[in-house]
Amino acid sequence: MNYNRLLLSYARNGLFEPLRKSAYRKFCRHNKGKSTVTQTKKGFLIATTIGDSVDNLIYVHGLYEPETTHVISTLSPYCECFIDVGCNIGYFSCLYCSKNPHGKLFAIDPNPLMIQRTEQNLKLNDFKNYHMLNYGIASENGKLRLNMLRFRHSLSSFAYIPNRGGGGPVDGIDVETRPLRDIISAENIRNALLKVDTEGFEYQVFSGLSEETVERIKYIVFELSSSNLKKAGISPSSIFNLPNIKKFSVYNIYEQGTIAEVNPQTLTRNEHINSNILLVRKDIGPKQSLPLTLLL
Repeated sequence: MNYNRLLLSYARNGLFEPLRKSAYRKFCRHNKGKSTVTQTKKGFLIATTIGDSVDNLIYVHGLYEPETTHVISTLSPYCECFIDVGCNIGYFSCLYCSKNPHGKLFAIDPNPLMIQRTEQNLKLNDFKNYHMLNYGIASENGKLRLNMLRFRHSLSSFAYIPNRGGGGPVDGIDVETRPLRDIISAENIRNALLKVDTEGFEYQVFSGLSEETVERIKYIVFELSSSNLKKAGISPSSIFNLPNIKKFSVYNIYEQGTIAEVNPQTLTRNEHINSNILLVRKDIGPKQSLPLTLLL
């Protein structure tokens, strides 16, 4: 077994977590720029290029964010539409299509390269019922500067300028923005699962909902990161104080993809929170809306 295969094998199956993480980092560093088609553990294909954390995790482990993967995989068959805000390379878009081939996908990203890669991955799996939307999501129509690390696409943000690290220089492009309420109304989206991954820009995304359009959303999955929100001048509690977000029950997503309802005031007392959150619209009730396999 050569050195690369040894590193990859230990990164996937090693007994000791610190050594697994070390093997993972060394493998990714030694193979930076390598491209291949990876079959994920959920059965669909993703074209990966080692270098960014999203590609790296999918290539090495066949999964990205396993807890969120489990939640979205479980909920997808119950939703007519999936709105993937910040679709990146299309992992969750492909996951939805694989679990609900008759559902409708709206993959949204302000980075034109991510739109291209998502569509490449959808075509790779022969998925058909999708719409690609190359613009940003904000509270209003307008234009914003998107800050992108040239070699770390998963850290692109409207909210802040990413640290360079090993991601190369920061590129900026001006992109059009639209509010979610306009997209949901124009596309007649109903019974939707909304996933939001916008690196600290979540408050502005949710501010673009309206009372009428929020009733067309059944679930919302998003990352709650106090450090990213702080860079945007937003507190985590401000998200849960939005009138339309108050219409949802709040669940924390734990290891293995199980969930438990939490009080948002208690949740946001943690100044260093970094959690994946599931919102479930209150008027449909958890007994009617949540598969038992998700609940703790």
